[in-house]
Amino acid sequence: MRRINKIAAYSLLFLSITACGKKLDSIEYVKYMNNPENGFIVKKNYGPYIIAVQYRTVEYNYALQKSILKMSFEEYKKSNDLLCFVLNIRKDGSNEEYLEQDVNDYSGYIDKMDYYTNLVSNDVYVEINGNKYPCVHSLLERTYGIGKGNSLLFYFENNEKDFKKIAFIYNDRYLSTGRMTFKFNTEKNIPTLIL
Repeated sequence: MRRINKIAAYSLLFLSITACGKKLDSIEYVKYMNNPENGFIVKKNYGPYIIAVQYRTVEYNYALQKSILKMSFEEYKKSNDLLCFVLNIRKDGSNEEYLEQDVNDYSGYIDKMDYYTNLVSNDVYVEINGNKYPCVHSLLERTYGIGKGNSLLFYFENNEKDFKKIAFIYNDRYLSTGRMTFKFNTEKNIPTLIL
């Protein structure tokens, strides 16, 4: 009987700790959100390409920029209420920029650049509680051979105050991937940022 009480007490303690969530400083928060095992980075393979999408919370973006910002988190949050995702495309086993791969000539490179700088935002949206939200801004990050592949930042308006799941829908017309869905469970273990 005493053993059952101990097990029940430990179970209750475990549930209360996980229900409250983790409280992490900026460095630990970023590490946590960058760990694919925690569910905020979803990867899919498409032929020789690896396409990864990361859901970035407002807290994550603040933690990344905290040292250079001249504002409190509350001020930052008011001016940064858009949902943020980062999509990374790279060819498996290659250290080259994705933009420079599989192009035959300069014209092909320009077409690829045009798609990923100007047109790709038409091919993504997020879905929350059955509602679709188009991309309002996108930005291509060049790596110039330093990083693997290329990353695109996407921002979406969000009229939903309470949501537990979010889907990032991507249909790359350049790669002809078809519709790719990256699902995120936003109630799952999002830690609290210690400010």
